[in-house]
Amino acid sequence: MRLFSTILSIGAFAVLFLINGCSDKEASIDVGTKKVFDGNSDKLQQTMIVPTLDTPMEDGKNIIWCSSFQLAWNELKDDIVKDSLQLNESNANVVAQRLNQAKQSLNDLDSSDFYAKAGYVKDQVVETIIKEMAAKFPNYDTSHLKAEDGEVIWVYGYLNARAKFDIPFVKERLGISFKDIDGKMIQVQSFGLFHSGLEERENLAKQIDVLYFKETKDKYGLEEFIIDPCKTTQPYQVILACVGHGKTLEETIADVETKIREFKPADIPERERGFMVGDQLSVPVTCWKIGHDFEELLGKHLKNKGLKHLFISRSMQDISFRLDRSGAVVVSEGGVAMVCQPREFIFNRPFLIYLKKRDGGEPFFAMWVDNAELLNKFEPSAADED
Repeated sequence: MRLFSTILSIGAFAVLFLINGCSDKEASIDVGTKKVFDGNSDKLQQTMIVPTLDTPMEDGKNIIWCSSFQLAWNELKDDIVKDSLQLNESNANVVAQRLNQAKQSLNDLDSSDFYAKAGYVKDQVVETIIKEMAAKFPNYDTSHLKAEDGEVIWVYGYLNARAKFDIPFVKERLGISFKDIDGKMIQVQSFGLFHSGLEERENLAKQIDVLYFKETKDKYGLEEFIIDPCKTTQPYQVILACVGHGKTLEETIADVETKIREFKPADIPERERGFMVGDQLSVPVTCWKIGHDFEELLGKHLKNKGLKHLFISRSMQDISFRLDRSGAVVVSEGGVAMVCQPREFIFNRPFLIYLKKRDGGEPFFAMWVDNAELLNKFEPSAADED
C-alpha cells in the first residue's frame, strides 16, 4: 500500500503547487491488485480530495487527504516566504489559513520515506531536486520535473510510505456487499480470513489488534469497531475504523483516537479482548491513482510583502493508494473462539482509513470511504482464478 509526493514551485509571475504520486512499481505490494481508477478527480462523481484535514466533509462523498500538499506548503511558508502565506481572495485565503495552521510536518514520516527541497530556479533548484531524488529514490521517474517559463521558485516534496502485513490475508472468493450511506449495495473485492485453514486462521488472528469495539444493544453484533490489521508493521500503523464521521476528517480521526485511548479491555472478558479465531474479518480492497487540481487556489495573488507580483498558476496533487491483502496492520488474541458468539468485523458500510507513525504523531494519509466509487468491484472471473 502507499505512495504520495509533492512539488511546489513559484514563478516570477506565478506560484505552482504540483504533487505527484510514486510509480506503480514502488506503490505495489500485491501485484495482482488492479486500479479501480486512474485519472483526474474531475472524472469522479462521489469523491472529494481535500487540502487539509479540517476541510468540511460532504455527506455521500469519499473524502481523501494526503500530507504531501501540506509538506510542500510548509516548505514555501518556512523557507521562502518565512511567514504565513496570505492570498488576495477571501475564499482562497480561508484555505491558505488552514494550510498555514495545520499540524502536519516532516516529523510525521520516517526520514527515509520523504524528500523535500525549496529554492530558486536561478540557483538550479530543479536540477538539484532531480539529482538528489535519483540518489534517494532511484526507481522514481523524475522526467516530469521541469520548470516552466516565468517560474522563479520551486518547492518539491515526495512521500513514499508503506505498511506491509507480516502474513498476507486471504482474498475473499465472493467479496462482500458494501452498503453506502444511501443504502445502495455493491459487491466489492475484499480480503480477510474467511476461507483460511485453521492454522493459517490462527496465525492471521494473532496479527490483528482490536483497538476498540462497541456492541449492539442486543449484544449479538458490533455497532462500531476499530482494528489494526497488523500490530507489528513499522514504522507505520494502519487503522481501520467502522464508525460514524464528524464534520471533518480531523474531527473523525480525533474521535477514533479518543475511542482507542479510552477503551478499557480490562472491563471485558479476557477471551473477548483480542481478535479470536472464530471472529470474522472482511475489508474492501481499494487501489487507485488520482490527479487533482486545487482550483480554489488557482490565479490567486500573494499578499505577503515583496511577493504581491506572484500568483498561483498551478495547484496540483497526485495520490496513489492501495489497500489489499498484503498491506495493513492487525493484532489479536486467538484462544477460545469456538466457545462464544463469533464477532464480525465486516467493513461493509462507511469506514475510515488512516496511516500514521506507530509511536504517535499526526496522520499523513486519511480516507473516509462513504461509497464504493473507489472500491475494487467484485468480478467472478477474477475470483475463479484463485
